[in-house]
Amino acid sequence: MRAILQTLPGLIGELRGSEVREAIVLAMWPSAVGEPLREISAPIRLEDKLLFVAVPSREWKREFGQHAGSIVYKLNAALKTSVVERLEFVIDAGAIHNSNVKVTRRRSEGSTIVSKDVAAAASEIKDLELRTNFLKAAAACMERRDAGAK
Repeated sequence: MRAILQTLPGLIGELRGSEVREAIVLAMWPSAVGEPLREISAPIRLEDKLLFVAVPSREWKREFGQHAGSIVYKLNAALKTSVVERLEFVIDAGAIHNSNVKVTRRRSEGSTIVSKDVAAAASEIKDLELRTNFLKAAAACMERRDAGAK
């Protein structure tokens, strides 16, 4: 998994498309915020440079809000480019639960279903291992995003 995360920032510049960019941002969220915060938050979607993140309660929304600048900085540092300018926190414990369930299931099953746009973008990656890792990460992120939209 670490190899995947190390390759994702380099793909942002190479691959075009908001869906690909969103998949990379969502994949980088856990490493940017750390495991404890990943368990109580879930990135939902990226609109332009605004990242929507689910949190479990009003208290956590306030807490995350106080640290939003630091989180944006860490996320962009992990991405090695300024992809996210602002965070919008949404109270949605269900999205977090679904995200955590999907992560657990994905770790045991391994999923590679992605949209046509992402598959087309991935086809431009010449290195087979890098392309495979990218598709796995994109599939995981798209599942998380779709779970958050429900």
